[in-house]
Amino acid sequence: MSETPEEKIKDYRRRLVTFSKSNNTEELESTLSQIASEPNRPSPSSLPPDASYAPYILNTAKDFKGVPILHIAALNGNGEIVDILLDQEGLEIDQVEPEKGDTALHCAIRAVNEMPPEHWEGEGLELVDLFLSAGCDPRTRNRMKERPVDIVDQRNTELKKVLQKAEFTFLVSDDVVVEDDDDGPTGSGSESD
Repeated sequence: MSETPEEKIKDYRRRLVTFSKSNNTEELESTLSQIASEPNRPSPSSLPPDASYAPYILNTAKDFKGVPILHIAALNGNGEIVDILLDQEGLEIDQVEPEKGDTALHCAIRAVNEMPPEHWEGEGLELVDLFLSAGCDPRTRNRMKERPVDIVDQRNTELKKVLQKAEFTFLVSDDVVVEDDDDGPTGSGSESD
């Protein structure tokens, strides 16, 4: 007897969680390929409105505590897994985990804090940069009202600088005003033409 589509989704989620924890890039990529080419997809009515099959599985793959797979990979410092996951179309990058309300970027900072200081500027910055390059908002606060920069080990001044610069970039980009020119590209914008 073959698996139902719902059982298949449950199996995919379990595998994604396992491979995100274990840093098994080969099996993760194989599972992602299987999801992308799955012939027995549930009918659209069994998915939430506006949900696509692969993103739906990716965004609902969580461990028994409800922690999303991107957070799991970040907490384990699995940069290769994070990179693979961030390349997946439709992955929600600013989900929060249920206990602390941390984003995956918060989780990456927690992983860097656990690294030996000699790894902060290489492996640590690379992990955090994956999230910043993907567009994770460094201004998001968790339930303790902490931004990612607030939980950085105080000795890690380079990472603090990187996050402060990223916060500033987000602030500046929010202040950009795009004017709507009804006259088109050649109009003067004056009513008295």
